[in-house]
Amino acid sequence: MFGSSRKQRLVTLTAAIIMSATVIAAIAFSPATQSDSGTHTANVVPDLQESDGEVVTLTGTSHCAKCSFGLRPLNASGELGYALRTDSGTIAVIEDVHQQYSSTYQDRFSSHQATVTGTVLKRSDNVVWIQPTSLVVTK
Repeated sequence: MFGSSRKQRLVTLTAAIIMSATVIAAIAFSPATQSDSGTHTANVVPDLQESDGEVVTLTGTSHCAKCSFGLRPLNASGELGYALRTDSGTIAVIEDVHQQYSSTYQDRFSSHQATVTGTVLKRSDNVVWIQPTSLVVTK
């Protein structure tokens, strides 16, 4: 009887170790925890498409592109990026905000309302990367 209980504990302990290793591996190899070289990767945006230079105007709530959505600007290595999330769920990553609109970039965590007009550089599902010609904070 003692051996049976010991065997059950050993099997339970082995199963727990295997489950823990599986969870750790899943976290370690998930796209959200992979090292980022400063640009988007295929893990983040699997069906990235070139744009034809379409000009758009979008209004949304400000976010840190990397912190909130795991996205980065195409042109800025090392920058976290500035993004707007529209009411329809579109995420617009705005290029060069840290240079062209530095006070707006610094204030990106405040969830302010802003309107951007610019050229679509790339798009994927509900994400667009925009080179702005205008970025206006409205609230």
